[in-house]
Amino acid sequence: MSKFLTGQTKILIRLMRCEMGTILSMDIAELVKENSLTLDAALDFMMKANFYPPLPSQFKPVFKKAIELAADGDFDANVELPLGITYKDKGSAPVWSIIDGFHLEYLVDAIAGDGCTDD
Repeated sequence: MSKFLTGQTKILIRLMRCEMGTILSMDIAELVKENSLTLDAALDFMMKANFYPPLPSQFKPVFKKAIELAADGDFDANVELPLGITYKDKGSAPVWSIIDGFHLEYLVDAIAGDGCTDD
């Protein structure tokens, strides 16, 4: 019985410590890190399942570029946004803002840690 309570407690602590979307991001990043899921597939899944309404496919190249730049440590670089999307009245956004705003930090860690790419 204590084994069950320990597992249940771990789940509750994890839910309390993580904001919405973060747990899914962590799990997906782990699959990328293990090479069980490609970065492209991870982004496709996250854009559909981690956001409501789901994000359009035009965001995928933005996310990939931001992840690549962040994995190289270039958090202040700007990435062009899809046509019609603005960030503070500009057509581009800093990498750090994209990574933070869309729960991509765990994918950055997965890519930077293992050197995974989708060439």
